[in-house]
Amino acid sequence: MLCEKCGKRTATVFYTDIEEGKVTQLHLCKECAEAIGVTHSSSSGANLAVSNLLAGMLDGGASLDDAESDSTCSICGLAYADFKAGGRLGCPNCYDCFSAGLRHLLRRIHGSNLHEGKAPVSHKEMVDEKREVRRLKDLLQRAIDAEEFERAAEIRDQLRELEVGPVENGG
Repeated sequence: MLCEKCGKRTATVFYTDIEEGKVTQLHLCKECAEAIGVTHSSSSGANLAVSNLLAGMLDGGASLDDAESDSTCSICGLAYADFKAGGRLGCPNCYDCFSAGLRHLLRRIHGSNLHEGKAPVSHKEMVDEKREVRRLKDLLQRAIDAEEFERAAEIRDQLRELEVGPVENGG
């Protein structure tokens, strides 16, 4: 596709502008894009934009103690500061190493750090059970906070039954 401005060179910049609900799309060559102030990004530009978004969200208030913010992954050597700067983790171990910051980030992005969506059919029973345990634990805490101890004991018994199976009343 040729540049829509000069009509001579191949369009490598695809610019979209949304102003007052009106969408304008331009296909420009690098030179014409730079002439109107649109910077050309490489093919990894989209990935960098997401990385910058994540990094910006981390800078926006991830309150980690000094021990976590100075931590480094023992497997890949990625420092937490490098993750904040680039928005990318280095290996699976980074999830454990930076767990507090990641939980905070997920809460900011999704409103929760727990998965609430669909689960694979093969894991449905396990996921449903975990959700029920989580729901009962929340109810138990509310009952304790409200000093409704009989209700708390009932909920505790329901939790035990879910976690270890039915308890026999032998006596």
